[in-house]
Amino acid sequence: MKKLFPALCLFACFLLFGAENMGRFDADSACWFVDGGNYSCRFFEGHMFPLRFTLAGAGEMPRCGFGDNITTPSDKKNWRLNMDRWAKLRVLSNTPEEFRVELTGKFCRDARPRMEVLEEVTAVYRWTFRRGRPGFQVEAILRGESGGRYRVNQTLCMNWRETFIDAVRRPGEEKKPVVPGKYCDVRGNLAFYGPRFVVTAKSPRVIGLVSPDAWRTKVMLNAGLWGVDWDGKELVRSAEIEFSSANSK
Repeated sequence: MKKLFPALCLFACFLLFGAENMGRFDADSACWFVDGGNYSCRFFEGHMFPLRFTLAGAGEMPRCGFGDNITTPSDKKNWRLNMDRWAKLRVLSNTPEEFRVELTGKFCRDARPRMEVLEEVTAVYRWTFRRGRPGFQVEAILRGESGGRYRVNQTLCMNWRETFIDAVRRPGEEKKPVVPGKYCDVRGNLAFYGPRFVVTAKSPRVIGLVSPDAWRTKVMLNAGLWGVDWDGKELVRSAEIEFSSANSK
């Protein structure tokens, strides 16, 4: 027993200090690769949002974009956060069990031949990933010009160009077939089911829509702000997004 105890301590130290951190920067692709054991995703340099989610046993999920955007009523210009290519990334935590990162960026618009930037508004998104829990927690913070006038159309809004969803579950209800073109507007959480993947959004308000015949966005899931008039004072909204294989539900 006396010999066994030191061996167990040595093994525990190996597990604790030998495990790799969840986040790893890949210089060749200029991205942070997040490995949660049974899932992975990436943050590409200069971009505000994670991409390329892959689940163990189910493969790579359909490509997801983020439709976060605001309008300046004075000139009726629309500004999108996913057009920022100069977002600043700061790693807040990187351990074997957690990867937490802060992205700071600007809303932009394509005013060809150049890109316009809405300098007076800053977006700070903090993303938290945990080992063995596919998905993320996110806190979105908007800071604008005091006394400004803006229309926040969407934040924390995920868009897919592929119809991979055929059923939905609202709080307190059984899973039901999707009604194409009908908005789901709920408090708490909303789950979208497909043949391979399940996506669940948890937030004070979640809005979902499946439009198979739409040109671009065929599946939309908003877990943030929606249609808010904003005076520039700090706005905060948090949400939790879970991904899973349909076979595990």
